Amino acid sequence: MKRAALLVAIVLVSLAPPLEAVAYKCVLTNTCKPLPCEFVGELNAARASERAARAPLPIDVNSATSRDVNNTFAQQWRDIMAIYQKYRKCRLHAGMPDLRVSRDCRIVYSDGTLGQEAAPEKSLDDAKRDSSTCTEFVEAEYAAIQEEQVACVAFRGRKTTVGVLQQRQLMTTHARVKSLEAALLQYLKSCKPDATLSRQLADSGLDALARKAQKDRIKWKTASRARK
Repeated sequence: MKRAALLVAIVLVSLAPPLEAVAYKCVLTNTCKPLPCEFVGELNAARASERAARAPLPIDVNSATSRDVNNTFAQQWRDIMAIYQKYRKCRLHAGMPDLRVSRDCRIVYSDGTLGQEAAPEKSLDDAKRDSSTCTEFVEAEYAAIQEEQVACVAFRGRKTTVGVLQQRQLMTTHARVKSLEAALLQYLKSCKPDATLSRQLADSGLDALARKAQKDRIKWKTASRARK
């Protein structure tokens, strides 16, 4: 009995993600292991956030004061955070550093030194090394922050308008969506989705992505058989 319990414990430990702060792959196309419970939820949240960023602002941008604009964007940010809380059913996303663009347009961690020369710039490899979550989530966040960095450089020294703020928000949310969709598409091209994932994709309106992946998967298999 004790021996059986020990074997179960060993199996559970071997299947668990690493505890140290290093990102790990969650989209495994070589083994077709089922996606973690949060992956589709994370993509749903990113897509909903992009829709929120596209929505017209509930203020007159011509007559609005700076305070009105700040309050509006603060509320939009709270709405986006509420979206993420709605879709996140697991805690895989928690183990990631808070990436920010400093005032001099470098990607740094939000650690109290924002905008100071002392704040070291962080690469994607740094973020992966300092994270304890899915590599795909880190890559999506870094893709989003890179868009923010591009906007920072492009508009540095210029007056920031409401339109510019909206565009920056849209650029970052879109980059996050595209990164996660690319990871999902890679998985679906190699692995046939099980019933649970198929239902999640249908409920999330990702049928078109799934059908595209299925066509590519069939095409690849047909070409492989022809080569033999």
